Amino acid sequence: MRHLIITRFIHFKKQWFSFFLWLLLPFIATITIIQITSYIQQDTKVPIGLVLEEETNQAMNLYQSIEESPLLRVEKLNKPDALHKLEKHEIDSVFIIKDGYEDAIKNGKRNQLIQSYYSNLSFAYNPVKEMIASLVQQETGRVKAAYFIMDLNKEHSSNLSWTWNEIVETSKIVQQEEDLLRSTFTYANNPTNQATSTFNVWGVWALLSILSTMLLFDWVIKERLKEITVRFPFMKISFPNYLLGNLLIYAVILFLIDVVSFIFIFHFFNGIHLPSIGTLFSFRMMLILGAFLIALCFKKTFNYYSFSFAFTLFLSISSGALFPVEGITSRFPWFEFVNPLNSFLSGNATVLWSFILIIITSIWYGREEFRNA
Repeated sequence: MRHLIITRFIHFKKQWFSFFLWLLLPFIATITIIQITSYIQQDTKVPIGLVLEEETNQAMNLYQSIEESPLLRVEKLNKPDALHKLEKHEIDSVFIIKDGYEDAIKNGKRNQLIQSYYSNLSFAYNPVKEMIASLVQQETGRVKAAYFIMDLNKEHSSNLSWTWNEIVETSKIVQQEEDLLRSTFTYANNPTNQATSTFNVWGVWALLSILSTMLLFDWVIKERLKEITVRFPFMKISFPNYLLGNLLIYAVILFLIDVVSFIFIFHFFNGIHLPSIGTLFSFRMMLILGAFLIALCFKKTFNYYSFSFAFTLFLSISSGALFPVEGITSRFPWFEFVNPLNSFLSGNATVLWSFILIIITSIWYGREEFRNA
């Protein structure tokens, strides 16, 4: 094994640039793509100005709800600055939470709570206005429910002593847990009901890992050249064992790089769910064995490279790693079962394909050993 490692590192030394390029491609490209798309998404948010004439609890709750919208970029301004920016078309529109907003909400008033300004270039004013109006309606609905419950307590002389604030806060908890209320922002006829996700981080990483692994395994084709294989009858190690030994070296290197990449990706994007070691190991095993067996089917590296890019493109479209495939899986439920990326993207171990590829590799090894015996 020591001689195998020395031989392989001699090959690495001669092809160090391409080796490290494909080895680090999934990590570097994933970080780059996510950063670029996050910047583009942030830059394409609708800019609005928000003026708070009072900073009461109700006003601040509304401000936070508007600020949490994934399609808005909210600037907290005073009224003169906000109108000045609107005149210069630096923001799309201005919304003013008027003084007395909290008292009006508690008194059940629903009219003239928010004052708005827009220009002839305010392309998103109407959908933003409707979204803010829906948030105000939620608050007034909570208040109405709170007073109704308090009246019931008085009418039936109940021992339950719920305060107005407790009822309102409880309704917020119910909304978050049960999703009873939902505000919808519609822009360009595309409704958005939840926070948008730029990309599936692990979907991007998985596709890039497939491509990089296949390109790294061009060594299988190069090692099977006649001028190399003719030497093995005079060596202590058989050619199949030589290939499997090198396969093990690549497996160890790739798995270590995966662990380091996962730690860095999780560090840069805090809060992203980190797959388990078992999920990572089974997925990497599937990639290594799959790339190895596919490379055995080719004699020319150019054809292998072409197939690698085409295969990765096919998976990026059909696997659901980048684009939703609910329409396909609803019509063909078996597609989700045979999808090679489905288990990994779901956070489960890739058992089916790993098992199939282990059996195929064992059959190949047995046939090659029998042929060389």
